[in-house]
Amino acid sequence: MGYNISGIVINKCLKNRESDLSNILRLDLEYDCEVDFETASENWKDDGIIDVYFGDNGTFIFTNFELCYDESYFYPESQTLTFTFSETSMAFYFGYSINEKLIRSIMYAENEIIFEQGLRLKIEDENEDVSEVIWKQIEMVFGKSFWEIELEEKAKRYRIKNTTEIEEPIIKENTAPINNHSKNIASKSNGLIKLYILVSLAILLIFGLIYVIYSLFMLP
Repeated sequence: MGYNISGIVINKCLKNRESDLSNILRLDLEYDCEVDFETASENWKDDGIIDVYFGDNGTFIFTNFELCYDESYFYPESQTLTFTFSETSMAFYFGYSINEKLIRSIMYAENEIIFEQGLRLKIEDENEDVSEVIWKQIEMVFGKSFWEIELEEKAKRYRIKNTTEIEEPIIKENTAPINNHSKNIASKSNGLIKLYILVSLAILLIFGLIYVIYSLFMLP
């Protein structure tokens, strides 16, 4: 079945800073319980659950696909990677930002690029497989390989109190408000996907018309 996970990786440890986690996701989070990393990184995360693993120099947030598919999240003065990774459906996405500025985003489906934005990363030139690009970028941002994290290590589980986004997040000292750029990315990507479908249909219609005309000319 492969890996089917999604989440956000930040190169800062946000342990005991629950309000910052809520601000990043723009959701009202409530601490639930402690889980191990194997549970936190499980496939197909259920709706309403956010699992967070805190490393020495980074934060790994696991969400369901809906929250991260074609989205990009940000955190002040940091590197942030938003990703979705589905080996079952062969669909992959990542958005990489530095200091709340989107540097690179790209979505693959069935080995085809659905949309992309920004300049290619060096790691993309070094790895042809997009899944390997995501794993390597996670390691670069988090400061530790996903595979080096022990399955019994502890993570925190949060539940979403409601599905309404926080309109005016309370920002702690030394942080900045989260901007709305992620919504712009989602809107743009949805438009590009629709355009991709329309162009494909148009090409099929053109080929069909050419075939009909050719058939008429070949009639005796």
